[in-house]
Amino acid sequence: MTLLAVSPSAGHEAARGNVFSTYHNQEGKKQTMNKADRQENAVQTPAEGAAAPQMPRIRWVTDGLKSSYANFANANSTREEVVLNFGVNNSWDRAQPEMAIELSHRIMLSPFAAKRLSTMLAQLIAEYEQRYGQLN
Repeated sequence: MTLLAVSPSAGHEAARGNVFSTYHNQEGKKQTMNKADRQENAVQTPAEGAAAPQMPRIRWVTDGLKSSYANFANANSTREEVVLNFGVNNSWDRAQPEMAIELSHRIMLSPFAAKRLSTMLAQLIAEYEQRYGQLN
């Protein structure tokens, strides 16, 4: 089973349960659930005599977790990996001929993990817009 979980922010959003997990079930189909869905569906009922697989229990280990802010993100890829760069743009004057972006984090993912992340982010933004209104 492949599992990738993403929190929209390490602070208040995670506390509200807006944490998503995407995994491949035993049939190989991708499934994405938020924290409430995982708790609700932790034990599934057997379908037509076949025992349904149980979701693994996830324990979030946050001892070494560090939070940081980014208002800039950049992505590029090769055949083997997707690279995400995160940083802070402290320049608010767009008329400048050059802007300096302070990159602070680089995350490298397999294309498969990047696609799962893309799906989770799309779901997260759809839920956000449903609650707070359309983003422009």
